[in-house]
Amino acid sequence: MSSTCGVKNSEGKDSPFYNIFGKHPHPHSHFEQAKGRSKRSTNSNKPYTYCTLYMGADNKFYKQHSSGYTPSIVSKLGTYVEEVNKIFGSTDFPGYGYNIKFLIKRIHVYDTADNEFDRKDYAVARFLDLFSTTGNGLVPHDYCIAYMFTHRDFEDGVLGLAWVASSGRDSGGLCTRCREYDTGKSRCLNTGIVTTKNVNEVPPMQSYLTFGHELGHNFGSPHDPASCSPGNLNGGNYLMYPHANTGNDRNNKQLSSCSREIMGPIISIRGGACFVNEPNVCGNMIKDDGEQCDCGDSTTCSMNTTVNGVEVEECCNKECGFKESHYKCSKMDGLCCDLTKCQPYDTEVNASAITCSNATDCRQAATCKSGTTECAKGEDKADGSTCSSGTKVCESGECSRTLCYHASTSSCQCMATPEEKCQLCCKKGDMCYPASNATSFPQLVSYHDNKGMNLTAGTVCGDDVGYCDIFLKCRIVDEDGPIASLGNYIFNGVLYEAASNVAKDYWYYCIMLSIGIICFMVAFIAVCSKTVKPPPINREGDRMSYPVTYHNKAKRPHQHMEMTAHR
Repeated sequence: MSSTCGVKNSEGKDSPFYNIFGKHPHPHSHFEQAKGRSKRSTNSNKPYTYCTLYMGADNKFYKQHSSGYTPSIVSKLGTYVEEVNKIFGSTDFPGYGYNIKFLIKRIHVYDTADNEFDRKDYAVARFLDLFSTTGNGLVPHDYCIAYMFTHRDFEDGVLGLAWVASSGRDSGGLCTRCREYDTGKSRCLNTGIVTTKNVNEVPPMQSYLTFGHELGHNFGSPHDPASCSPGNLNGGNYLMYPHANTGNDRNNKQLSSCSREIMGPIISIRGGACFVNEPNVCGNMIKDDGEQCDCGDSTTCSMNTTVNGVEVEECCNKECGFKESHYKCSKMDGLCCDLTKCQPYDTEVNASAITCSNATDCRQAATCKSGTTECAKGEDKADGSTCSSGTKVCESGECSRTLCYHASTSSCQCMATPEEKCQLCCKKGDMCYPASNATSFPQLVSYHDNKGMNLTAGTVCGDDVGYCDIFLKCRIVDEDGPIASLGNYIFNGVLYEAASNVAKDYWYYCIMLSIGIICFMVAFIAVCSKTVKPPPINREGDRMSYPVTYHNKAKRPHQHMEMTAHR
């Protein structure tokens, strides 16, 4: 599968799913929860309507991002939604009378590996197919869109995959109902997946943009054509650009006019089937307005929590209120809630003993504040300190700038030689040179060893159309991903369904084609079945009327067949 997205026409009929690749650092932003009520938009006179989400996290995602604490995953998934709401919530879709936001209706975290998603290392198309198949306790059509988050290194750097919507009744995407295909299994095509790994862990902003990109496909947008891809010198490419975006240019977090013109009519036709104006958000494991707490559904609310090896009762009830009037917090408030008392840690000694945020390249670990559930911010390292294997520098506690910062310039992607494509390069005038070029960047000499400054594996390269593999070679990828697309068509039955629809709509062509094939076969048989007279028989000898098999009694040495794999 390619590490960019498949290509389709403006009606969304050619490819059923899409993906995106690449990574680039950007500060991790604070999570603000989507409000569960209709209100006026800040950029227009339109009220909000909500697309409800199911968000799952498999055990690989849990182990990578939770530090063993489920609410950490809930908070992280909430941040994904807050980031895409910045994009979609401020977008005016032509012909649609609302502004759109996403709202988490249910979160399910697989905190053990005993589940069907973690039993094997699935290929990306198979993983999406597995998630889209009912029978795993999930019914995706109870939601506007359903997503599964994972941390696995898919083939060709794929970071996301999603079914695409069109105005057709069974095209997939938002609000699609589950139904049976030719395989006899019920599948739900309002789904998508996102992974946070491409050789290494994907930086947060690149992962948020991946989620937004896939949601764009769920809403019916194809990839931006050349006319809506202005490039890095003109504000950057938009969210639905078919290759990776850095996240640093202003257009990266916006939908282009091409996307909006296509999405508007599709949303108008299909959104009414599942969008809500005043959703009931109790039970989504997020403390929304008017809630004291939220422990999830009846199953998760009945589960006990283990604290330092001791099981304690959940502080919250399934009606999103505290079980006791004197309770002040629950596990959804984070690590700074003492779950043995359902109270914040009341002394500085107890609070400071809880590490609520791990150290990073640019920020020290943080501990709790006494008397509150707030996690104190760790001390930032000095701006300009190196991070990310020496290729970037810290700014305001985030590993957000490249080392080119010390040369008073910005980074770029070298294209001169294959070896340079996976080296850190900086701008000098209108040219792009490796940062290790002492003549162009004498300020950076002390930061490298004269062997070049290599980018980390998984970084975007090749003018945004490839990524650096583990051997630091720039792998240019095919944006269409034909192999996985073909496989998904065949094994999911979509190809057969499409053929059936064509036969119904253009039955007269099918009859003509059938007649043509029959005539061809008749002519072929008539020509090729002419009897050829056998040669005259030599009557002087006997004819063999049975086959003769020659048996070689000598034993031959066993031979091995070797295959050479071209990588």
